[in-house]
Amino acid sequence: MKASEYRDSGGGASIEKAGVYRLMPAYIDTEAKTKNGDPMLKVCWEDKNGNGSVWDNLPVIDTAGFKWGRLWFALGEEDRDFPAIQDLANACIRKLNAQIDVYAKVIIETYKGNPMPRIESYLSPEEGEATMKAMSRTAPRDTDEEPPF
Repeated sequence: MKASEYRDSGGGASIEKAGVYRLMPAYIDTEAKTKNGDPMLKVCWEDKNGNGSVWDNLPVIDTAGFKWGRLWFALGEEDRDFPAIQDLANACIRKLNAQIDVYAKVIIETYKGNPMPRIESYLSPEEGEATMKAMSRTAPRDTDEEPPF
């Protein structure tokens, strides 16, 4: 199934609010290509708390090495010895196929007049957990109590 077919089948209602999310891979397209014909991985990430999904495109080209590196560290790995971007991409794909979840900072951008979530950066497990913990302490709480004024 191609990414467009997955979207058309109703997979992946979009995340609507910027923030840090714990994501798990819901759909992986290893056959995708960039506009220039380079190999690319398309991943639909689902929020583990049911807040929707976000797509990410990871071209398998040297100039995207930083993005693959961030994903590798977000998957909890520390090995830095990859002779080529394809080797790093293959290692990441193996982890994704094992359903390893990651933390990511998601932003909302406007694309053709519509709000669209985008992964701004992947976070290491430690950074993601710390951010989520800090966010939960500052999140507004629902209450039935009357305000004190």
